[in-house]
Amino acid sequence: MKFDRLFLWVIGVIFIGGTTVASVIAMRTAPYDGDAAAAFTAKDYEVALVLWQDEALEGDGEALVHIGWLYENALGVFQDYAVAAESYRRAADQGVAAGQARLAQMYENGLGMEPDRDQAVALYTLAADHGNAFAQFKRGDMSQAGNAAQRDYGEAAKWYRLSADQGYPNAQAKLAILY
Repeated sequence: MKFDRLFLWVIGVIFIGGTTVASVIAMRTAPYDGDAAAAFTAKDYEVALVLWQDEALEGDGEALVHIGWLYENALGVFQDYAVAAESYRRAADQGVAAGQARLAQMYENGLGMEPDRDQAVALYTLAADHGNAFAQFKRGDMSQAGNAAQRDYGEAAKWYRLSADQGYPNAQAKLAILY
């Protein structure tokens, strides 16, 4: 008999506690009507994280990139490069160019992992081929510096032009320097 009461008490605590947590989350997210970007813009990073986690659970790769950004930059969470890299990796595995580019930068700089220039080049190239302006810019940098293979100013100009055509200002500046 005592066990039954204990079991009911535990179930009650879980149910009521779970309801309370769900209510608090609902109250915090209500002003944004489920819009994680609006919460992020309002600098309510904790709510943005909750909303993006929901989207990520539904298979949204872009949400994974945003989650990675929060962890990489310590926005509403403790900075954790390993969690950021894993979030970017999952997005990259879904073919999200921004995830590929962010993961490439993590490899390039050794954030949350050992630096791996070859992996960074491969991921930047993949993201650049998918039209990511930042990745195109980084491929231009790597070609100009000789980090991708040997120094190749023509290859650098090609990548900078693709990025600059999308309005990426750093690429426009680098392209001007090459000419």
